Amino acid sequence: MPSDPDLLPLSREARIEQKLILAERLLARLPQSDSRARLFHAAVLRRDEALLDALLVELDAVPPGDGALTGARARRS
Repeated sequence: MPSDPDLLPLSREARIEQKLILAERLLARLPQSDSRARLFHAAVLRRDEALLDALLVELDAVPPGDGALTGARARRS
């Protein structure tokens, strides 16, 4: 386990918060008629990390250094 606090893995809450911030930014750019916008709304309201991950990968907006998303992207390619 790294001793540098910047290298420690984020807690679940911190990970979700990062993804929610990114989702809100992306949501502002999507037209309301886009089905992904409705899914983003649901994911944000439910704090559904799995759905957020899937939507962020779909939009190629993976937060840097997020291992869970990196794996999902690798499987998709």
